[in-house]
Amino acid sequence: MGATIFLCAYAGKKLDSYYQLEKKWFTMGLVLFGVAASLYLVIKQLDRINNSKK
Repeated sequence: MGATIFLCAYAGKKLDSYYQLEKKWFTMGLVLFGVAASLYLVIKQLDRINNSKK
């Protein structure tokens, strides 16, 4: 989970520096995407674990 968020933040920083934006739009957007994707994967994995115990 942390690695996904870190990679998204790193990519966002690189894009922000490449396009020289005043606000860090790419960083904010990609971090939010990373958090949402990580939560989705954790919930999906927990559901799979729950269903295998039945």
